Amino acid sequence: LLGIALSGIILDRPGHILGVEAGRYYVGITVLGVALAGLLLSYGASFKPPACASRPFPWAGPWNTLKSMRGILRDRLLTIGLAADIFIWFAGSIQILIINPLGIQQLQLSKTATSFLIVTQLIGIVVGGLVSPKLVTPERWHRVLPPAGIGMGVAMLTMAALPFLPPGIVLPVLYGAIAVAGFFGGMFLIPVESFLQVRADPTRKGEVWATANFAVFTGILLSGPLSNVMHAAWRPTTSMG
Repeated sequence: LLGIALSGIILDRPGHILGVEAGRYYVGITVLGVALAGLLLSYGASFKPPACASRPFPWAGPWNTLKSMRGILRDRLLTIGLAADIFIWFAGSIQILIINPLGIQQLQLSKTATSFLIVTQLIGIVVGGLVSPKLVTPERWHRVLPPAGIGMGVAMLTMAALPFLPPGIVLPVLYGAIAVAGFFGGMFLIPVESFLQVRADPTRKGEVWATANFAVFTGILLSGPLSNVMHAAWRPTTSMG
Protein backbone atom coordinates (compact mmCIF):
# COMPACT_ATOMS: atom_id res chain seq x y z
CA LEU A 1 0.00 0.00 0.00
CA LEU A 2 2.83 2.39 0.78
CA GLY A 3 4.31 1.66 -2.66
CA ILE A 4 0.97 2.35 -4.31
CA ALA A 5 0.61 5.55 -2.29
CA LEU A 6 4.06 6.84 -3.30
CA SER A 7 3.74 5.84 -6.95
CA GLY A 8 1.54 8.79 -7.91
CA ILE A 9 4.00 11.25 -6.36
CA ILE A 10 6.88 9.67 -8.27
CA LEU A 11 4.94 9.46 -11.55
CA ASP A 12 4.27 13.22 -11.39
CA ARG A 13 8.01 13.98 -11.60
CA PRO A 14 8.64 16.08 -14.76
CA GLY A 15 11.14 15.46 -17.53
CA HIS A 16 12.69 12.46 -19.26
CA ILE A 17 15.67 10.22 -18.49
CA LEU A 18 17.21 8.06 -21.23
CA GLY A 19 14.14 8.66 -23.37
CA VAL A 20 11.74 7.48 -20.64
CA GLU A 21 9.38 9.65 -18.58
CA ALA A 22 11.25 10.55 -15.38
CA GLY A 23 8.47 9.21 -13.13
CA ARG A 24 8.43 5.80 -14.81
CA TYR A 25 12.24 5.68 -14.70
CA TYR A 26 12.26 6.34 -10.94
CA VAL A 27 9.54 3.73 -10.38
CA GLY A 28 11.65 1.11 -12.20
CA ILE A 29 14.79 2.00 -10.26
CA THR A 30 12.86 1.88 -6.96
CA VAL A 31 11.34 -1.54 -7.72
CA LEU A 32 14.73 -2.99 -8.64
CA GLY A 33 16.34 -1.40 -5.57
CA VAL A 34 13.74 -2.85 -3.19
CA ALA A 35 14.05 -6.28 -4.81
CA LEU A 36 17.85 -6.20 -4.49
CA ALA A 37 17.64 -5.09 -0.85
CA GLY A 38 15.24 -7.96 -0.12
CA LEU A 39 17.62 -10.44 -1.73
CA LEU A 40 20.61 -9.19 0.27
CA LEU A 41 18.71 -9.07 3.58
CA SER A 42 17.46 -12.63 3.07
CA TYR A 43 21.02 -13.89 3.57
CA GLY A 44 20.94 -12.47 7.09
CA ALA A 45 17.83 -14.41 8.13
CA SER A 46 18.44 -16.92 10.92
CA PHE A 47 18.13 -20.61 10.04
CA LYS A 48 15.25 -22.60 11.46
CA PRO A 49 14.97 -26.37 11.01
CA PRO A 50 11.92 -27.51 9.00
CA ALA A 51 8.90 -28.49 11.08
CA CYS A 52 8.43 -31.73 9.14
CA ALA A 53 11.57 -32.55 7.18
CA SER A 54 10.27 -35.96 6.07
CA ARG A 55 7.51 -34.49 3.89
CA PRO A 56 8.31 -34.59 0.15
CA PHE A 57 8.65 -31.46 -1.94
CA PRO A 58 5.30 -30.63 -3.66
CA TRP A 59 6.47 -31.18 -7.22
CA ALA A 60 2.86 -31.25 -8.54
CA GLY A 61 2.51 -27.55 -7.71
CA PRO A 62 -1.11 -26.39 -8.11
CA TRP A 63 -2.41 -29.95 -7.72
CA ASN A 64 -0.83 -30.10 -4.26
CA THR A 65 -2.39 -26.74 -3.47
CA LEU A 66 -5.85 -28.02 -4.42
CA LYS A 67 -5.35 -31.10 -2.21
CA SER A 68 -4.25 -28.84 0.62
CA MET A 69 -7.36 -26.71 0.06
CA ARG A 70 -9.51 -29.82 0.51
CA GLY A 71 -7.86 -30.37 3.89
CA ILE A 72 -8.47 -26.76 4.91
CA LEU A 73 -12.17 -27.07 4.03
CA ARG A 74 -12.56 -29.85 6.60
CA ASP A 75 -11.89 -27.27 9.34
CA ARG A 76 -14.96 -25.02 9.60
CA LEU A 77 -13.27 -22.07 11.30
CA LEU A 78 -10.21 -22.30 9.07
CA THR A 79 -12.56 -22.26 6.08
CA ILE A 80 -14.29 -19.14 7.42
CA GLY A 81 -10.91 -17.51 7.97
CA LEU A 82 -9.74 -18.34 4.45
CA ALA A 83 -12.98 -17.11 2.85
CA ALA A 84 -12.77 -13.89 4.85
CA ASP A 85 -9.12 -13.46 3.82
CA ILE A 86 -10.01 -13.85 0.14
CA PHE A 87 -12.87 -11.37 0.54
CA ILE A 88 -10.89 -8.63 2.27
CA TRP A 89 -7.97 -8.75 -0.19
CA PHE A 90 -10.39 -8.84 -3.14
CA ALA A 91 -12.25 -5.84 -1.70
CA GLY A 92 -9.02 -3.95 -1.03
CA SER A 93 -7.69 -4.65 -4.52
CA ILE A 94 -10.86 -3.53 -6.27
CA GLN A 95 -10.98 -0.37 -4.11
CA ILE A 96 -7.51 0.61 -5.34
CA LEU A 97 -8.46 -0.15 -8.95
CA ILE A 98 -11.47 2.17 -8.55
CA ILE A 99 -9.72 4.91 -6.54
CA ASN A 100 -7.21 5.60 -9.33
CA PRO A 101 -9.78 6.48 -12.04
CA LEU A 102 -11.97 8.10 -9.38
CA GLY A 103 -9.23 10.59 -8.56
CA ILE A 104 -7.59 11.09 -11.95
CA GLN A 105 -10.53 10.83 -14.34
CA GLN A 106 -13.72 11.63 -12.46
CA LEU A 107 -12.43 14.27 -10.03
CA GLN A 108 -9.56 15.51 -12.24
CA LEU A 109 -7.02 15.23 -9.43
CA SER A 110 -3.28 14.92 -10.04
CA LYS A 111 -1.55 11.58 -9.62
CA THR A 112 -0.01 12.92 -6.41
CA ALA A 113 -3.40 13.92 -4.98
CA THR A 114 -4.83 10.55 -6.01
CA SER A 115 -1.97 8.85 -4.17
CA PHE A 116 -2.92 10.82 -1.07
CA LEU A 117 -6.28 9.05 -1.22
CA ILE A 118 -4.39 5.75 -0.90
CA VAL A 119 -2.29 7.23 1.92
CA THR A 120 -5.52 8.13 3.72
CA GLN A 121 -6.77 4.58 3.31
CA LEU A 122 -3.42 3.22 4.54
CA ILE A 123 -3.62 5.33 7.70
CA GLY A 124 -7.16 4.03 8.29
CA ILE A 125 -5.99 0.44 7.86
CA VAL A 126 -3.17 0.95 10.35
CA VAL A 127 -5.49 2.47 12.97
CA GLY A 128 -8.13 -0.23 12.42
CA GLY A 129 -5.47 -2.92 12.70
CA LEU A 130 -4.26 -1.49 16.02
CA VAL A 131 -7.80 -1.23 17.40
CA SER A 132 -8.91 -4.69 16.28
CA PRO A 133 -6.94 -6.75 18.87
CA LYS A 134 -8.59 -4.72 21.63
CA LEU A 135 -12.04 -5.87 20.48
CA VAL A 136 -11.49 -9.60 19.98
CA THR A 137 -10.32 -12.63 21.93
CA PRO A 138 -8.65 -15.75 20.52
CA GLU A 139 -11.92 -17.65 20.92
CA ARG A 140 -14.21 -14.93 19.53
CA TRP A 141 -11.98 -13.42 16.84
CA HIS A 142 -14.60 -13.89 14.12
CA ARG A 143 -17.28 -11.84 15.90
CA VAL A 144 -15.71 -8.59 14.65
CA LEU A 145 -15.96 -9.60 10.97
CA PRO A 146 -19.67 -8.83 10.27
CA PRO A 147 -19.68 -5.32 11.83
CA ALA A 148 -16.30 -4.50 10.27
CA GLY A 149 -17.47 -5.72 6.85
CA ILE A 150 -20.70 -3.75 7.12
CA GLY A 151 -18.81 -0.62 8.21
CA MET A 152 -16.48 -0.89 5.22
CA GLY A 153 -19.47 -1.42 2.91
CA VAL A 154 -21.33 1.62 4.25
CA ALA A 155 -18.22 3.78 3.77
CA MET A 156 -17.89 2.58 0.16
CA LEU A 157 -21.60 3.16 -0.43
CA THR A 158 -21.20 6.73 0.83
CA MET A 159 -18.79 7.41 -2.05
CA ALA A 160 -21.59 6.71 -4.54
CA ALA A 161 -23.31 9.87 -3.25
CA LEU A 162 -20.35 12.15 -4.05
CA PRO A 163 -21.74 13.43 -7.41
CA PHE A 164 -24.87 14.66 -5.63
CA LEU A 165 -23.04 16.69 -2.96
CA PRO A 166 -22.10 20.38 -3.12
CA PRO A 167 -18.67 20.71 -4.79
CA GLY A 168 -17.12 22.25 -1.70
CA ILE A 169 -17.59 19.17 0.47
CA VAL A 170 -16.88 16.43 -2.10
CA LEU A 171 -13.19 16.03 -1.23
CA PRO A 172 -13.63 16.13 2.59
CA VAL A 173 -16.39 13.51 2.37
CA LEU A 174 -14.29 11.39 -0.01
CA TYR A 175 -11.24 11.48 2.26
CA GLY A 176 -13.39 10.72 5.29
CA ALA A 177 -15.16 7.79 3.60
CA ILE A 178 -11.87 6.32 2.38
CA ALA A 179 -10.35 6.64 5.86
CA VAL A 180 -13.37 4.91 7.41
CA ALA A 181 -13.29 2.14 4.78
CA GLY A 182 -9.60 1.62 5.55
CA PHE A 183 -10.26 1.61 9.30
CA PHE A 184 -12.88 -1.14 9.06
CA GLY A 185 -10.74 -3.00 6.52
CA GLY A 186 -7.83 -3.07 8.97
CA MET A 187 -10.16 -4.12 11.78
CA PHE A 188 -11.33 -6.99 9.55
CA LEU A 189 -7.90 -8.01 8.25
CA ILE A 190 -5.79 -8.46 11.39
CA PRO A 191 -7.89 -11.15 13.18
CA VAL A 192 -8.21 -13.12 9.93
CA GLU A 193 -4.49 -13.08 9.15
CA SER A 194 -3.61 -13.88 12.76
CA PHE A 195 -6.05 -16.79 12.91
CA LEU A 196 -4.67 -18.36 9.73
CA GLN A 197 -1.21 -18.28 11.31
CA VAL A 198 -2.16 -19.93 14.60
CA ARG A 199 -4.92 -22.35 13.55
CA ALA A 200 -2.89 -24.55 11.23
CA ASP A 201 -1.12 -27.63 12.56
CA PRO A 202 2.56 -26.75 13.28
CA THR A 203 3.74 -29.31 10.71
CA ARG A 204 1.45 -27.81 8.01
CA LYS A 205 1.73 -24.07 8.66
CA GLY A 206 3.78 -23.32 5.55
CA GLU A 207 1.45 -25.41 3.42
CA VAL A 208 -1.65 -23.67 4.79
CA TRP A 209 -0.12 -20.20 4.35
CA ALA A 210 0.91 -21.01 0.78
CA THR A 211 -2.56 -22.33 -0.02
CA ALA A 212 -4.17 -19.27 1.56
CA ASN A 213 -1.93 -16.98 -0.50
CA PHE A 214 -2.83 -18.90 -3.66
CA ALA A 215 -6.53 -18.40 -2.90
CA VAL A 216 -6.05 -14.74 -1.93
CA PHE A 217 -4.22 -13.92 -5.16
CA THR A 218 -6.94 -15.67 -7.11
CA GLY A 219 -9.37 -13.17 -5.55
CA ILE A 220 -7.04 -10.28 -6.41
CA LEU A 221 -6.74 -11.60 -9.97
CA LEU A 222 -10.53 -11.61 -10.36
CA SER A 223 -10.75 -8.00 -9.18
CA GLY A 224 -8.96 -6.83 -12.34
CA PRO A 225 -11.42 -7.97 -15.03
CA LEU A 226 -14.36 -7.14 -12.75
CA SER A 227 -13.11 -3.57 -12.33
CA ASN A 228 -12.75 -3.29 -16.13
CA VAL A 229 -16.40 -4.28 -16.55
CA MET A 230 -17.43 -1.77 -13.88
CA HIS A 231 -15.37 1.04 -15.45
CA ALA A 232 -17.05 0.38 -18.80
CA ALA A 233 -20.54 0.53 -17.29
CA TRP A 234 -20.39 3.11 -14.47
CA ARG A 235 -18.59 6.08 -13.05
CA PRO A 236 -15.98 5.19 -10.39
CA THR A 237 -18.17 6.52 -7.57
CA THR A 238 -20.99 4.22 -8.65
CA SER A 239 -18.56 1.30 -8.91
CA MET A 240 -17.38 1.98 -5.36
CA GLY A 241 -20.99 1.92 -4.11
